[in-house]
Amino acid sequence: MLRLFRLAALALVATLSAAAASPIRDGFNANTLARNDDGSTGLVSLGFGVDFYGTLGSSLYVNNNGSVSFGAAMASYSPSAFPISGIAVAGITGIIAPFYADVDTRFGGSPVTYGTGTVNGHLAFGVNWIDVARYYSEALSPERNSFQLVLVQRSDRAAGAFDIEFNYGSIAWDTGTASGGRSAVVGFSEGQTDYWNIQGSSQTGALLNGGPKALVKGTNLLPGFDSDYQLGRYRFQVGQPVPAPVPLPAGGVLLVSVLAGLGLMRRKGTARRA
Repeated sequence: MLRLFRLAALALVATLSAAAASPIRDGFNANTLARNDDGSTGLVSLGFGVDFYGTLGSSLYVNNNGSVSFGAAMASYSPSAFPISGIAVAGITGIIAPFYADVDTRFGGSPVTYGTGTVNGHLAFGVNWIDVARYYSEALSPERNSFQLVLVQRSDRAAGAFDIEFNYGSIAWDTGTASGGRSAVVGFSEGQTDYWNIQGSSQTGALLNGGPKALVKGTNLLPGFDSDYQLGRYRFQVGQPVPAPVPLPAGGVLLVSVLAGLGLMRRKGTARRA
């Protein structure tokens, strides 16, 4: 009984510690996007190559409004759930958005920063939207959001494979005054085929600190399984794991073909939790 009590107490302490610590990783701030409204960087190097659902590249654009994009910058300030029709016309081949909303860094809060680093021994690229204001927030309130995107190279799984990590410190606002009432969207999309939106996207108040789908109170990681489990941290795998070489007995090739036909083998390009 005493042993069970101690185990339960340790589990409780671990949960409280995870809840108290900030999930936002240190660093990734060597570069600064000048204060702006609806602006973006030029083409920025990741420091490694990725395969984002067929879009191959090693560089992207950092957008002030809570996203990064491949192929072209994205200036849109009125969020829409993915997939967004017409983005291919603008030359955009993929979007990853930890918090797609109308961020305005001209008058209050802090500017967006970004840079390279490492996560668990893997090369990484991160973007920090720390203490950022919404459009015309100074005329309304001092509310600020703090969130982060980290892309982690996982060539140990497959060529071009990587992890998408969303980290949230505080989400106090979800729409700007010029967004037509549209609330923030969290997710990613390569166009019209592969896309994902987190529950609560486009729902006013849902993703806020006190909302029913509060980003800071959730996670898709597992305590005791994921070593960097943290409330407010979400991770998704892009790309297939590298299969271990296994000697095939006679007829093994046929077995692999049958499994593939039944849909039991992993398909390239699906997003999975680490």
